[in-house]
Amino acid sequence: MDNSTWSPRITDSEMGNAIDHVVFYYLSVGLNVVLNPVCALLAFCAGIVNIATFSQMDLSQGVNMNLLILSVSDFVLAIILVLMTFTYISFWFGIKSMPIQQVALFGFRTINYPVTASTAVTTVIAVVRCLSVVIPLTFRSVVTVRRQIVAIALGCLIGWSVQMYNQILALADIKSMISRNSFDIFRNVFFFTCLSIIVASMVFLTIALQRSSMFQSRAASTSDSQSKTQNRREARVMKSVILVLTIFVVCNIPLLMLSIMRLASIEFSRSGQYRSVEDLVDLIVGLGISLNASLNTFVYLFHNTQYRNIIKTSFSHQSRSSR
Repeated sequence: MDNSTWSPRITDSEMGNAIDHVVFYYLSVGLNVVLNPVCALLAFCAGIVNIATFSQMDLSQGVNMNLLILSVSDFVLAIILVLMTFTYISFWFGIKSMPIQQVALFGFRTINYPVTASTAVTTVIAVVRCLSVVIPLTFRSVVTVRRQIVAIALGCLIGWSVQMYNQILALADIKSMISRNSFDIFRNVFFFTCLSIIVASMVFLTIALQRSSMFQSRAASTSDSQSKTQNRREARVMKSVILVLTIFVVCNIPLLMLSIMRLASIEFSRSGQYRSVEDLVDLIVGLGISLNASLNTFVYLFHNTQYRNIIKTSFSHQSRSSR
């Protein structure tokens, strides 16, 4: 996300002429004052529920551990989004005190860290689930939970190190075009690579699930009850992973569009003719990452029996204690 879209700019002299400034004003207010705060609060609540639930599940299973890490990164992202929406609403009401500006600056400098972490975790989840289909017999011995955590940590460290390097240059007021271009190139390569892996994994898992369903229907008469239960469990896990990947891809389409726009033409830059279009897409990026951090909860509720049982147990305990 671009820092500039969080401060209102609605005059003709400050905006490109691609979008009428009145239209852009109401769109920005609708997104930053209504939709983004609601979605950020939803992501915040979803993060609390997901962390509390997955922490009670069997973390010796890689999928549960990875989803817990994803929930933590999404929760941190939700906290930053809530802070940023709070600052924008304050700016909109004319409250521009130094503490609020410091909070906004903190959000600008830190939001890419949980975004990078969520991207790395989602990529690892996609690759791990594909490996479970390709090497089912040796999967548990080869793709251990520790190795999955190491893969996530390496992905995060690579992305974070470049982000920190760019911020060090900014704090030192080193305005090197080469350094800035290097950062933009790496950020786009990292995002495009992860997104490509996730899309390819989503297609592969969808085909594998369809073939597995056809095979199970043919072998239903000869399979025992234990095998049927195991197959149904694996199918539920695969469906939930496919849905999580689909949500990630759909919610990151605005970010993909923004990256392509910036690479395609300089007119989408801060001084370009179509900067208002870039600003609008950048606002939608914030909405997309908020939805990505919250919609996974509904996938877990409908496709993860253990997750659903823990939620039911927690609510039943609370209802009993309140009586």
